[in-house]
Amino acid sequence: MHRFILALCALGLLLTALPSQAFFEEIDTLEERVTGGRASTAGDTTVQNLIETLDRGSGPVFRDVDQNAWYAAAVNAAAKQGLIHGDRDAKTGALRGTFRPGDRVTVAEMLRIAYNAWYTTGIITEPCPDTLKNNRAATHWAKTDFACAEAWQVRVALTLPDPDRPATRAEAVAILTDVFQRQLPSYAAPFTDTAGHAYETDIAAAAYLGIVTGDTKDGTAVGTFRPDDTLNRAEAAAVAVRTLSPYFNNPTPTPYFNNPTPTP
Repeated sequence: MHRFILALCALGLLLTALPSQAFFEEIDTLEERVTGGRASTAGDTTVQNLIETLDRGSGPVFRDVDQNAWYAAAVNAAAKQGLIHGDRDAKTGALRGTFRPGDRVTVAEMLRIAYNAWYTTGIITEPCPDTLKNNRAATHWAKTDFACAEAWQVRVALTLPDPDRPATRAEAVAILTDVFQRQLPSYAAPFTDTAGHAYETDIAAAAYLGIVTGDTKDGTAVGTFRPDDTLNRAEAAAVAVRTLSPYFNNPTPTPYFNNPTPTP
């Protein structure tokens, strides 16, 4: 019992005195001390439950997201809005407080982020259909996302891709375009490497809206987008948050394009 009270006091001090990175590290250390290769007592079980609750409910800060990184604010916002949830323990399913921002995002993950973003708006709540053409997604964790995407004519999903292959930068933009059912004007993107691309119009619209900005060197735009390169999880969170941002404070925002011939 004394050990349980001391553990609670230690956690209280952690909550008030430690920065987020150290906080997660101390939770891990305490978890190791509590479980430590022996059977848990009732008090230890309570402490373990508290650790898991803190790990799940620690807010939008992931232990592996540098809060000084360019993407930190976007990842935090994506977590707060429910677009992303981070990694789960393979055995228990408990959230682990990590995001792996530098890992490449897969087609399945991009679809899940996009649909989480769309459902966050509250505009649509009906369930997705059960039918699915992509056999490779039939037993995948993102089966429902692929079923939705096929029903909504999401172009990337209609190619019946491998759910676990990395998504390209152009595909990420196109997925968000289709999930948000955006009607696009026809004009060229301000990039030298997207002319004639299948998703050129999507990229052009995203650039016009500030969702994507293209490549820079020493802070100066160089006019390229690399549409067929992959993107990482941090970049995926950023473009999703920028797409969703008009809905954060206004559930029925002005349509993205109320001018059929906007200035490029």
